[in-house]
Amino acid sequence: MTSRQQAITAAGECIADGYRTLLGLDGTSVEDAARAAWTPTGPPLRILVDRIRERRRQTAAA
Repeated sequence: MTSRQQAITAAGECIADGYRTLLGLDGTSVEDAARAAWTPTGPPLRILVDRIRERRRQTAAA
């Protein structure tokens, strides 16, 4: 059985991996990051591309 601490650690690693992908710190292109984030019930792929591109721009400017 997974302990609470193990579950928290695993969730944190998953969130950190997603954030690295969002920001392109792992070398992921904007388009690949958008495809990884896309779900059938979410925003269209082109909107995700725009949002990810904007987030990367904002992060680079900070």
